[in-house]
Amino acid sequence: MIYEGMVAEGMELVKAARDRYNGEYRSPWNEVECGDHYVRPMSSWSILHSLGGYRWDGLDKTIRIVPAVNEPYRAFFITGEGWGTVQYIAAGRVAKVSLEVAHGTVEVKSILTKPKGKKVSAVKVTLGVKAVAATVEMVDGEAKVTLKKAASLKAGDKLSVEIA
Repeated sequence: MIYEGMVAEGMELVKAARDRYNGEYRSPWNEVECGDHYVRPMSSWSILHSLGGYRWDGLDKTIRIVPAVNEPYRAFFITGEGWGTVQYIAAGRVAKVSLEVAHGTVEVKSILTKPKGKKVSAVKVTLGVKAVAATVEMVDGEAKVTLKKAASLKAGDKLSVEIA
């Protein structure tokens, strides 16, 4: 539902499932209709990914962050070789996305995100405090930021993108 833009309805279903397994009457870590001692950790990922509009394409080295909610968004992200946190904030005419790697390595060539308006005129990309050459274009209503050279992020690195 969240993927289809029905955010309120999707969150209502999430709340109903969590209320049913709140630990008051039975163990929240034993959802018996799925087998003994089973929880739904894999289905939980779909909620996180749908709310953040998260998608990782390891072949193209593209990460997509297009939140379904109109408020600042911060969450965990994972790729095949690393993980960390992603943050999206839109204020005024500027949309900001940052990736901070906590473990492993993440090689990024492109970032897809939601611009503040229907057009983009400028992009600023930094790795830590160092400027990174990049271009930006609109693709199907999303801003696609392409780095001139793929960035290989390791634990402790932060890649920041500002789109106006």
